[in-house]
Amino acid sequence: REVVERTYWLAGRGFYAFATALPRKAPPVAESGPDRARRQTRMDALRNARLVDEDTVLPAVPLWFDTLDPARAQLQIDRLGAGALATDWGSRILSERSELYDPLSYHYGSVWPLFTGWTSMGAYKYGRPHVGLQALMANALLTYDGALGYVTELLSGELNAAFGRSSHHQVWSEAMVVTPLLRGLLGIEPSAGGGVLRCVPQLPANWDRMSAHNIAAGNARYDFSFTRTIGRLDVIIDRRTESTEVQSQQPPARVILAPAFPLDAVVRAVSVNGRRTQFERRLRGDIQQAEIVILEPSAKTSVVFSYDDGSDVYQHVVSPAPGDRNAGLRVLRSRAGRDSLQLTLEGRAGRAYSLRMRTQRKPGRVSGGELKATADGDPELVVAFEGTGTEYVRKEVIVALSRPLPR
Repeated sequence: REVVERTYWLAGRGFYAFATALPRKAPPVAESGPDRARRQTRMDALRNARLVDEDTVLPAVPLWFDTLDPARAQLQIDRLGAGALATDWGSRILSERSELYDPLSYHYGSVWPLFTGWTSMGAYKYGRPHVGLQALMANALLTYDGALGYVTELLSGELNAAFGRSSHHQVWSEAMVVTPLLRGLLGIEPSAGGGVLRCVPQLPANWDRMSAHNIAAGNARYDFSFTRTIGRLDVIIDRRTESTEVQSQQPPARVILAPAFPLDAVVRAVSVNGRRTQFERRLRGDIQQAEIVILEPSAKTSVVFSYDDGSDVYQHVVSPAPGDRNAGLRVLRSRAGRDSLQLTLEGRAGRAYSLRMRTQRKPGRVSGGELKATADGDPELVVAFEGTGTEYVRKEVIVALSRPLPR
């Protein structure tokens, strides 16, 4: 880690450089296409560079492996979730603000679902579920564009359209729908030869129910069911084992359960099969997790998390139409504290966007937006972005919150 941080971190710019390099005898030749002279000028400038200081999607890889400095990782995720790299249909390999950017280039600006999945995994790994969900849903929506089960290899960085030369049945793209869903959003991962099964979900604020079935770990199959109501999260774990002969060859089973809560939630107690158990509170990014360990779970295990509800936002996902340009709202950060919910958002200049807010606390004054009452009880937060042009604009929004209402 020390060598990576010293070599690649760009202090003052808030991201990790693309690569180290050796001087070249001659610079690469820019591909034909728009703004070729601009791209060639940048390639000429990089000819003798020892560090290629480009803003790319590639730091998502060490993020997924959990190898970066925690504070710097949060800044890098801001980059990955922002409109310069993130589109409504996935992650560009290179920022659209780069002088090398070409939306029709295979390596200098196209969108790869493969890299989009890496972004989702990296964001979930560091407790940034909004960025993770944005990337996951971009990939999931691509499953509707082709034949059943198909996800294309790469798309334009400018328009929601696959390249003509793209492989439209690309396994690594399809894998990056399943992997961020199971290992990112649901946080399901067996390890230790199947002796340990982690389930650390980071569910969106408006997901009140979720279940996952037939998860293989060691000699057993597991089903998880989550039901969320005000002040309570119920988890049911069903476990089915194979024959006793196979079972005797397996290590003792251990389930690690650590659902995520907003930072202003207060977990009061956790019980397993009606008996109160100790839990460990872990903070990471925009979330906290309440972690318990269940040794040798029975055929049916009931876990109840009792807590004071926290505060978060959510938005209804809109599928981009073929040929659309990037226009969706980017929720980069959602951090709820003692007195307020602080949001870092990006949107197109001159546009207004709508979010929904879920909280049991009483919202007050809003800085940077307008809060409206709704029939279903989740207030609507409307945020307008100033300016002209087509670039994304960043904005901080703060919603004042009272203390939790008594129950």
